[in-house]
Amino acid sequence: MALFGTKKPTLTVTAEPLEVLPGHPVQVRVDVEGEVDDKVRAINAGLRANNRYRYEDRDSRDNNRRTGYFTETIHEESEQVAAAQPQAGSYAVTLTVPAVGPPSARGTVRWEAWARVDRPGRDVNEEVELAVLAPWPLRQQDAQEPPVTKADCTIYFDGLSAQYVKPGDQLQGTLLVSPREGVKTTGVRVELRAVKTSHSPRGTEVETVADVKAELAGAGDLAAGQTFTWPFSLMVPPDAVPSLQTSLTTIQWKLVGVVARRMRGDHSGHMGMVVYNG
Repeated sequence: MALFGTKKPTLTVTAEPLEVLPGHPVQVRVDVEGEVDDKVRAINAGLRANNRYRYEDRDSRDNNRRTGYFTETIHEESEQVAAAQPQAGSYAVTLTVPAVGPPSARGTVRWEAWARVDRPGRDVNEEVELAVLAPWPLRQQDAQEPPVTKADCTIYFDGLSAQYVKPGDQLQGTLLVSPREGVKTTGVRVELRAVKTSHSPRGTEVETVADVKAELAGAGDLAAGQTFTWPFSLMVPPDAVPSLQTSLTTIQWKLVGVVARRMRGDHSGHMGMVVYNG
């Protein structure tokens, strides 16, 4: 005996719009075709956000560390669009992305609209991916973070064209370096860097997920007591993931100035950046 009459029904899910800002509504449409038997309890639809994060674990057999990835649902809501013993047809429900919902980020946060024909022992599930955009940040941050270098070399930025940028934007400014002691450098550069931190029950793992570099100067000597300046221009990657923070993952963007040294630690200074796409 067939579970769904003589023919299993097909389920199609569409969402409008497919790109949405946090706090805005999404209409989820569910189309059911084919035969639906009397054991179907309901048809449900909803929104879901999955967070993929990285962890490292130590194998007890050989004591080697291995990298793994795990996906956890960080938000889910649903609504019944058709009660018990529904019929084939079209149904729609309007749901709202949470105002504090994290943006979609490739390989990290995936949003989807989904629908399910709820039947004991054999559900039918379908989903469609949504792009939740990162809005212009409401919380302002310091224009310049304190330098993170040693006191003998201060590195900072001036005339930055923007601190809040979109993928594909051109970022311009000037890097300033003030050594208190003479520095023999192998090169000076700026980097636009995105660092992803995974906060899992197994521990905290950090990985660089983007790093755009602009070389400003080659090897040379930087005299103490002087301030050296280099204008720069670099592009935010067109596929840049937005800044985000969830309970499991943080992606932070930083603009970093680097004075490289041979056989010694580099001098560097940075300021926080925000990448948004909404």
